[in-house]
Amino acid sequence: MYKLLFILLFIYSCSDDNSLDNQEQDIEPSSSIRGYVLDASDNPIANADVYITYDMPNYENGRPTTSIELALASNSFVRVWVEDECGDLIIELVEQQMEAGYHSMTWNASDTNGKKVLDGTYIVTFTADDFQQQMRLALFSIKGNYEGCDLEQYPAGCVTIATTNSDGYFEFPQDCLSFGYSFTMTDEHGNEIGDYTIPRTLRIFVESEAGNKLTDLFDVDIDNGAEVSIQLDD
Repeated sequence: MYKLLFILLFIYSCSDDNSLDNQEQDIEPSSSIRGYVLDASDNPIANADVYITYDMPNYENGRPTTSIELALASNSFVRVWVEDECGDLIIELVEQQMEAGYHSMTWNASDTNGKKVLDGTYIVTFTADDFQQQMRLALFSIKGNYEGCDLEQYPAGCVTIATTNSDGYFEFPQDCLSFGYSFTMTDEHGNEIGDYTIPRTLRIFVESEAGNKLTDLFDVDIDNGAEVSIQLDD
Protein backbone atom coordinates (compact mmCIF):
# COMPACT_ATOMS: atom_id res chain seq x y z
CA MET A 1 0.00 0.00 0.00
CA TYR A 2 1.17 3.49 -0.80
CA LYS A 3 0.85 6.28 1.70
CA LEU A 4 1.12 10.02 1.24
CA LEU A 5 1.98 11.74 4.49
CA PHE A 6 2.21 15.48 5.15
CA ILE A 7 4.51 17.04 7.73
CA LEU A 8 3.59 20.70 7.80
CA LEU A 9 5.39 23.82 8.97
CA PHE A 10 3.18 26.92 8.88
CA ILE A 11 0.83 24.97 6.65
CA TYR A 12 -2.22 23.19 8.00
CA SER A 13 -3.26 19.76 6.79
CA CYS A 14 -6.57 18.02 6.16
CA SER A 15 -7.84 15.24 8.38
CA ASP A 16 -8.76 11.93 6.74
CA ASP A 17 -12.49 12.75 6.75
CA ASN A 18 -11.98 15.96 4.78
CA SER A 19 -11.92 14.56 1.26
CA LEU A 20 -11.94 16.60 -1.93
CA ASP A 21 -15.72 16.20 -1.99
CA ASN A 22 -16.13 18.01 1.34
CA GLN A 23 -16.27 21.45 -0.21
CA GLU A 24 -18.79 24.14 -1.25
CA GLN A 25 -18.66 23.13 -4.91
CA ASP A 26 -22.40 23.10 -5.64
CA ILE A 27 -22.42 26.90 -6.02
CA GLU A 28 -20.16 28.70 -8.46
CA PRO A 29 -19.79 32.38 -7.61
CA SER A 30 -19.09 34.67 -10.52
CA SER A 31 -19.18 38.19 -9.07
CA SER A 32 -15.82 39.77 -8.51
CA ILE A 33 -13.91 41.44 -5.71
CA ARG A 34 -13.02 44.91 -6.92
CA GLY A 35 -11.98 48.32 -5.70
CA TYR A 36 -9.49 51.16 -5.77
CA VAL A 37 -6.14 51.86 -4.15
CA LEU A 38 -5.62 55.52 -3.26
CA ASP A 39 -2.95 57.53 -1.50
CA ALA A 40 -3.63 59.72 1.53
CA SER A 41 -4.73 62.56 -0.80
CA ASP A 42 -7.19 60.34 -2.71
CA ASN A 43 -4.92 60.06 -5.75
CA PRO A 44 -5.03 56.68 -7.52
CA ILE A 45 -2.05 54.36 -7.06
CA ALA A 46 -1.13 52.59 -10.29
CA ASN A 47 0.83 49.33 -10.54
CA ALA A 48 0.11 48.35 -6.93
CA ASP A 49 0.40 44.61 -6.28
CA VAL A 50 -2.66 43.05 -4.67
CA TYR A 51 -2.52 39.92 -2.49
CA ILE A 52 -5.21 38.19 -0.44
CA THR A 53 -5.41 36.26 2.79
CA TYR A 54 -8.24 34.68 4.73
CA ASP A 55 -9.71 34.78 8.22
CA MET A 56 -7.46 32.30 10.00
CA PRO A 57 -6.55 31.77 13.65
CA ASN A 58 -3.46 33.76 14.55
CA TYR A 59 -0.82 31.10 14.81
CA GLU A 60 2.83 31.79 15.46
CA ASN A 61 4.70 32.73 12.32
CA GLY A 62 6.92 30.17 10.66
CA ARG A 63 8.61 29.36 7.39
CA PRO A 64 6.08 28.79 4.59
CA THR A 65 7.45 25.36 3.66
CA THR A 66 6.12 21.84 3.85
CA SER A 67 7.77 18.45 3.93
CA ILE A 68 5.99 15.64 2.09
CA GLU A 69 6.84 12.06 2.99
CA LEU A 70 6.15 9.12 0.68
CA ALA A 71 5.98 5.49 1.77
CA LEU A 72 6.38 3.16 -1.24
CA ALA A 73 5.71 -0.56 -0.95
CA SER A 74 7.68 -1.30 -4.13
CA ASN A 75 9.82 0.40 -6.76
CA SER A 76 7.53 2.77 -8.66
CA PHE A 77 7.44 5.66 -11.10
CA VAL A 78 6.30 8.53 -8.91
CA ARG A 79 4.78 11.92 -9.69
CA VAL A 80 3.90 14.56 -7.13
CA TRP A 81 2.48 17.89 -8.24
CA VAL A 82 0.56 20.85 -6.82
CA GLU A 83 -2.49 22.54 -8.37
CA ASP A 84 -4.62 25.51 -7.36
CA GLU A 85 -8.37 25.33 -6.77
CA CYS A 86 -9.02 25.86 -10.50
CA GLY A 87 -6.90 22.84 -11.37
CA ASP A 88 -4.05 24.88 -12.84
CA LEU A 89 -0.58 23.43 -12.32
CA ILE A 90 1.48 25.27 -9.71
CA ILE A 91 4.58 23.10 -9.63
CA GLU A 92 5.75 19.56 -10.37
CA LEU A 93 7.71 18.31 -7.35
CA VAL A 94 8.66 14.80 -8.46
CA GLU A 95 8.56 12.88 -11.74
CA GLN A 96 10.95 9.94 -11.54
CA GLN A 97 11.48 6.29 -10.72
CA MET A 98 11.86 5.76 -6.97
CA GLU A 99 12.85 2.76 -4.89
CA ALA A 100 10.63 1.16 -2.27
CA GLY A 101 10.80 2.74 1.18
CA TYR A 102 10.37 6.15 2.71
CA HIS A 103 11.17 9.34 0.83
CA SER A 104 10.90 12.99 1.79
CA MET A 105 10.72 16.17 -0.26
CA THR A 106 10.20 19.83 0.58
CA TRP A 107 7.95 22.38 -1.08
CA ASN A 108 8.83 25.97 -0.26
CA ALA A 109 5.43 27.31 -1.41
CA SER A 110 6.80 28.55 -4.74
CA ASP A 111 5.49 27.94 -8.24
CA THR A 112 7.33 26.69 -11.32
CA ASN A 113 8.80 30.16 -11.86
CA GLY A 114 10.08 30.41 -8.29
CA LYS A 115 7.41 32.88 -7.16
CA LYS A 116 5.74 32.51 -3.76
CA VAL A 117 2.14 31.38 -4.17
CA LEU A 118 -0.90 33.19 -2.80
CA ASP A 119 -2.44 32.32 0.54
CA GLY A 120 -5.13 29.68 0.18
CA THR A 121 -5.68 25.98 -0.37
CA TYR A 122 -3.79 23.81 -2.83
CA ILE A 123 -4.32 20.29 -4.13
CA VAL A 124 -1.37 17.88 -3.96
CA THR A 125 -1.62 14.81 -6.20
CA PHE A 126 0.57 11.73 -5.72
CA THR A 127 0.77 8.89 -8.23
CA ALA A 128 2.84 5.73 -8.05
CA ASP A 129 2.36 3.64 -11.19
CA ASP A 130 -1.45 3.08 -11.27
CA PHE A 131 -2.11 4.33 -7.72
CA GLN A 132 -3.31 7.91 -7.14
CA GLN A 133 -4.10 9.94 -4.02
CA GLN A 134 -5.03 13.60 -3.50
CA MET A 135 -4.89 15.82 -0.45
CA ARG A 136 -5.22 19.54 0.22
CA LEU A 137 -2.77 21.88 1.89
CA ALA A 138 -3.83 25.20 3.38
CA LEU A 139 -1.16 27.91 3.26
CA PHE A 140 -1.46 31.17 5.17
CA SER A 141 1.54 33.47 5.48
CA ILE A 142 0.15 37.03 5.58
CA LYS A 143 -0.25 38.06 9.21
CA GLY A 144 -0.58 41.42 10.91
CA ASN A 145 3.18 41.93 10.84
CA TYR A 146 3.53 41.08 7.14
CA GLU A 147 5.77 43.61 5.39
CA GLY A 148 5.57 42.49 1.78
CA CYS A 149 7.10 40.02 -0.64
CA ASP A 150 10.33 38.60 0.78
CA LEU A 151 12.74 38.91 -2.15
CA GLU A 152 15.56 37.32 -0.17
CA GLN A 153 13.61 34.09 0.18
CA TYR A 154 11.80 34.45 -3.17
CA PRO A 155 14.09 36.35 -5.58
CA ALA A 156 11.59 35.79 -8.42
CA GLY A 157 8.93 37.64 -6.42
CA CYS A 158 5.45 36.68 -5.26
CA VAL A 159 2.31 35.76 -7.18
CA THR A 160 -0.28 38.55 -7.12
CA ILE A 161 -4.02 38.16 -7.57
CA ALA A 162 -4.32 41.55 -9.29
CA THR A 163 -2.44 44.75 -10.14
CA THR A 164 -4.02 48.19 -10.18
CA ASN A 165 -4.40 50.08 -13.46
CA SER A 166 -3.74 53.77 -14.06
CA ASP A 167 -6.97 54.62 -12.21
CA GLY A 168 -5.89 52.62 -9.17
CA TYR A 169 -8.56 50.02 -9.96
CA PHE A 170 -8.23 46.27 -9.40
CA GLU A 171 -10.59 43.35 -9.88
CA PHE A 172 -10.40 39.58 -9.52
CA PRO A 173 -12.96 36.73 -9.56
CA GLN A 174 -13.93 34.67 -6.53
CA ASP A 175 -14.49 31.40 -8.39
CA CYS A 176 -11.19 29.77 -7.37
CA LEU A 177 -10.91 31.08 -3.82
CA SER A 178 -10.87 28.83 -0.75
CA PHE A 179 -14.16 29.83 0.91
CA GLY A 180 -16.00 27.02 2.71
CA TYR A 181 -13.07 24.65 2.94
CA SER A 182 -13.15 22.65 6.20
CA PHE A 183 -10.09 21.00 7.68
CA THR A 184 -8.43 19.91 10.90
CA MET A 185 -5.75 22.31 12.04
CA THR A 186 -2.41 21.09 13.33
CA ASP A 187 0.37 22.89 15.15
CA GLU A 188 4.04 22.95 14.17
CA HIS A 189 4.47 19.52 15.81
CA GLY A 190 1.62 17.91 13.89
CA ASN A 191 -0.77 17.83 16.84
CA GLU A 192 -4.45 18.37 16.01
CA ILE A 193 -5.83 21.53 17.59
CA GLY A 194 -9.38 21.68 16.22
CA ASP A 195 -11.55 21.90 13.12
CA TYR A 196 -12.01 25.08 11.11
CA THR A 197 -14.01 26.23 8.09
CA ILE A 198 -12.74 29.19 6.07
CA PRO A 199 -15.48 31.85 6.12
CA ARG A 200 -16.43 34.13 3.23
CA THR A 201 -14.18 36.95 4.39
CA LEU A 202 -10.90 38.31 3.04
CA ARG A 203 -8.09 40.67 3.85
CA ILE A 204 -6.24 42.42 1.05
CA PHE A 205 -2.57 43.33 1.26
CA VAL A 206 -1.43 46.10 -1.08
CA GLU A 207 2.24 46.58 -1.92
CA SER A 208 3.35 49.65 -3.88
CA GLU A 209 6.07 52.25 -4.17
CA ALA A 210 3.74 54.64 -2.33
CA GLY A 211 3.43 52.27 0.63
CA ASN A 212 1.91 49.02 1.84
CA LYS A 213 -1.31 48.25 3.67
CA LEU A 214 -3.19 45.25 5.07
CA THR A 215 -6.94 45.82 5.21
CA ASP A 216 -9.35 44.68 7.88
CA LEU A 217 -11.51 41.65 7.15
CA PHE A 218 -14.44 42.28 4.82
CA ASP A 219 -17.32 40.05 3.72
CA VAL A 220 -17.54 38.62 0.21
CA ASP A 221 -21.11 38.00 -0.94
CA ILE A 222 -21.61 34.84 -2.95
CA ASP A 223 -23.70 36.70 -5.56
CA ASN A 224 -22.44 40.27 -5.46
CA GLY A 225 -18.79 39.83 -4.50
CA ALA A 226 -17.32 42.82 -2.69
CA GLU A 227 -16.20 46.36 -3.39
CA VAL A 228 -13.51 47.89 -1.22
CA SER A 229 -11.60 51.17 -1.28
CA ILE A 230 -8.08 50.99 0.13
CA GLN A 231 -6.42 54.21 1.21
CA LEU A 232 -2.73 54.18 2.05
CA ASP A 233 -1.58 56.01 5.14
CA ASP A 234 0.71 59.05 5.08
